[in-house]
Amino acid sequence: MLRISLVVVIALAFTPSVSQATKLYKWVDENGVTHFSDEQPETGAQRVTPSGMSVIPMRENIRTQRNVENINRSTSTQRQSNTSSSANREKEREKARVQKQCSWYEQRIKWIDNRLRAGGYSVSEGNRLRAERRELSRKRSWECLRGN
Repeated sequence: MLRISLVVVIALAFTPSVSQATKLYKWVDENGVTHFSDEQPETGAQRVTPSGMSVIPMRENIRTQRNVENINRSTSTQRQSNTSSSANREKEREKARVQKQCSWYEQRIKWIDNRLRAGGYSVSEGNRLRAERRELSRKRSWECLRGN
């Protein structure tokens, strides 16, 4: 008897919520947007009754979701490998450019040193060569030696 009373109480407890769930209202606002609600708005709503339960096969949704996740994962991995390989190529290009520039600095500094040792230049020419050597040595130190 206690069991039957418990079932009846539970059934009665859920009855109002079931009847409330079937009260749906539909209206279109001034922007043309259609709204649905379980509470009646003040103006322009019509009551609608659902035509039955919608059955959504979850097993197929889960399978589809896993397939999409696998595709996204593989695409992401490919993007990362493409990005990393292009980043590596870019680093190699930059490294080659810096090495070429450093080699040019060294050659130019050697040429200036040889020119200064050889003599036969004016005071202003000597001053210009020494200033250029200082500037090239500073750039070489900053760009070539600092990074190693």
